Amino acid sequence: MRMDKEQLITEVAKAGGFSKKNAEKAVTVVLDSILEALKEGQEVQLVGFGKFEVKAREARMGRSRRTGKEIQLPAGKVPVFTAGLTMKKALN
Repeated sequence: MRMDKEQLITEVAKAGGFSKKNAEKAVTVVLDSILEALKEGQEVQLVGFGKFEVKAREARMGRSRRTGKEIQLPAGKVPVFTAGLTMKKALN
């Protein structure tokens, strides 16, 4: 089971007593702000929740899922999320 963006918006609206339209704006602004910070090379840390950052990934050899042949995968940047202590404790 998973929660998509629409379900998250509904939960924010219920929990905060907001209209669904205002909850959608709030969720969108938060997610866009995190994305913009990551694009600028910043790290976003939400104490207790976790940390978002971008890490460099070096070029490497991979395997095509369709053909099974080895292919060269280019270097790039990947988003990384590390859970905070409060989140870890809440899940255990």
